[in-house]
Amino acid sequence: MAYTLKASGIATSLVMCVAVDEDGSTIKEFVSPTVDAAKTLETGVAASIGTSSWKSVSRSYFQTLANGTYDFYGITFGATKPAFDSGNTHPFSVYAVCAGAGTRSGNQDDMIQAGQVSRRILSISATDHQLIFNAANVGTTTIPSDGTTKFSMGGSFVNSGNVKLYYGLESGSLAQDGTTQTDAGYGGNGQTILSIGGDRTSGGKTPGKWHLVAMFQAELSLSDFQALHTDWVGTLFDAGGGGIVGTSAAFRHIAGIGR
Repeated sequence: MAYTLKASGIATSLVMCVAVDEDGSTIKEFVSPTVDAAKTLETGVAASIGTSSWKSVSRSYFQTLANGTYDFYGITFGATKPAFDSGNTHPFSVYAVCAGAGTRSGNQDDMIQAGQVSRRILSISATDHQLIFNAANVGTTTIPSDGTTKFSMGGSFVNSGNVKLYYGLESGSLAQDGTTQTDAGYGGNGQTILSIGGDRTSGGKTPGKWHLVAMFQAELSLSDFQALHTDWVGTLFDAGGGGIVGTSAAFRHIAGIGR
């Protein structure tokens, strides 16, 4: 069977949602079938699907790995990429769930790498703190790098002056983890996501076992992030539906239907 995105709640504001499908063997971008078909799983990724429990439920993950100086094992989007707007009038949020992360290979490694005006949407610094949107804000917690500790992290970017980060261990709840900071000058319309797990141009790579990597064209609240932390499958997906529900902001954006 296949997951389908819900047609209600925060799932309707998704612009990117990458996870292993309900079949446990397919890495998929769920927002747009066109984006999903255009993505490339770098060598080694397809064989790196595994399972781990989250909140006592077995969930699949896909793995990203370092591979040489500038290369990486991750996901690269092709001709059609997830699209989003950012800046003074376009809030967005990102979220990732991890079954275990390894040591980063650069001073600031890209988890989600974008083109055009912005570059690093979600990164991990040399001191293993999470950052969002070109290091506009730095989390206060050191991200585990032992390969086995489970956690989730994310953040929201609103009006170039209200940046918040969130973090929580699988064994507990999620809480705000970082301070707001004015960061004018970044942002723009029609930006695109280039890759997940690394950046071919700077050598930054983020090894990890990722249950979910998602981006929303909205400011998520703490309760929204907590719902994802508790059960991202139940929050975002209808199980066993088959096909894709094309009602999200990103699908409408890509298809030219409007916002």
